[in-house]
Amino acid sequence: MRKIASVTLCFLLIFLSSCGVQKKTVQTEQAESSIANITVEDLKKISESDRDIFLLDVRTQSEFDNGHLSFVDMLIPYDSLELYIEKLPKDKETEIYSYCRGGGRSMIASKFLISKGYKNVFNILGGIMAWEDAGYEVVTE
Repeated sequence: MRKIASVTLCFLLIFLSSCGVQKKTVQTEQAESSIANITVEDLKKISESDRDIFLLDVRTQSEFDNGHLSFVDMLIPYDSLELYIEKLPKDKETEIYSYCRGGGRSMIASKFLISKGYKNVFNILGGIMAWEDAGYEVVTE
């Protein structure tokens, strides 16, 4: 009887702990699904329009110095966003587009911005590498 109770308790503990993992996975998927991804082709069209956007480069200073988009508004490394949050637009409805080298750090930055209440956050797929691969201009000034 004790063996049956022990086995039942083990199964119950495993079941309950897996429920917590599943909940975290669902929450993570929901956060990721709220981030809009756009292509560099879409960003190029937007940059040539009259649309008012905020372009955020989340790479390092040395990466920025080696080449960046000509219409970038701000350089804040993705792991320093918390420190420089006051440099971001005050209006939480502002369209913020973030990019990095390949898209990973900008995705992290986008999640952070959403967690701070920004409503219109866009991650640029492929980052500056995709921008260059498409033949678009990069400046080093």
